[in-house]
Amino acid sequence: MQNIYREYNSLVKRGTIGMPEQLRKFIEEVRNNSEIPSYDEATVEHAIITPLLNHLGWSISNTNGIKFRYAVGKDKVDYALIVNGKPQIFVEVKRSERQFNADEKKQILNYAIFQGVDLAILTNGIIWWFYLPNLKGKWDERKFDTININQQGLDEVVSKFSDYLEKDNIKSGEAIKKANKIYERQQKEKVILETLPKAWDKIVNEPDELLVDLVKDKTEKLCGYKPDDEQIKEFIKEKVRTQPSVDVDISSKMYRHTPVITMGNEIIKIKGRHLTNAIFEVIYKSKKIAREEAMNEICKKFGNIFKQKYYQFIDGSGLSRWQHRIDSIITKKRKQGFIKIVEETETGVWELTDKGKKLIE
Repeated sequence: MQNIYREYNSLVKRGTIGMPEQLRKFIEEVRNNSEIPSYDEATVEHAIITPLLNHLGWSISNTNGIKFRYAVGKDKVDYALIVNGKPQIFVEVKRSERQFNADEKKQILNYAIFQGVDLAILTNGIIWWFYLPNLKGKWDERKFDTININQQGLDEVVSKFSDYLEKDNIKSGEAIKKANKIYERQQKEKVILETLPKAWDKIVNEPDELLVDLVKDKTEKLCGYKPDDEQIKEFIKEKVRTQPSVDVDISSKMYRHTPVITMGNEIIKIKGRHLTNAIFEVIYKSKKIAREEAMNEICKKFGNIFKQKYYQFIDGSGLSRWQHRIDSIITKKRKQGFIKIVEETETGVWELTDKGKKLIE
């Protein structure tokens, strides 16, 4: 990797390639480097973080550039990116291929809040989590975007790094503006997705006059007779209740309802309670099971559904939507005392508590 870095510096000095080109070239080399999974934190910093920041306009050779081990109270953050003598971005680095834990997220955000920094980043060199630390809400809710160098398209990776970390964009304030727009759009989408089921329930259980009138007029045109309002309302409710479901391989006695709901004509969504039941069943059958193995077993149950673009979408956590939903349910059921982590590995090993076992025994 050091050879890669020296090669780029040579190209830049000769003027052979410009900033976007050298950044693209560097990222391509990172993606193709099979040694990265073995890197410790110091190597990640030297071989990936520092040269990448150099390609984005940051330098250690002047006061408005990179500062290593920047003091924040009694602690130190790995990188501070300085503009006009003030830190604008904090970057905390972990060893390659290591997942981030809750304390590390909280740590980098606390550093940024303490110092009044608007942008905070947690990275292992491959995965980059971008936070707006000064927003209100839970720690995870302040994350507005993710870069995964190995999984996302090259153009997307280059574009995001340029948008959020290019020095000129930081100096002009454009990076923070873009970050806030993305966050606002995500919040809007989140509220809409949370509200859609409520809106649908109200339409089904309390059909408004417009819907009733539409069905009434259409019925009269087809047969010459006009049904009354109560007939139409009961018909709509019954139609939804008897809607054909998608065949899913489910054996547990916990399943008592249609396992999926449809959205529009194409997207098929699994109901939360049925995904929860599948999680419980997989853990119960194995007694205890590693997270990755559990994910694979759950995926097999809903494979055709999880293959949809809706579930394959990579969200701000860097996980696919179906993985994120499973993790969210696990977190919730742990707090409720149904599931426990029995081995503190990087990904965790899950087991049902006695309280959890009673639900399916």
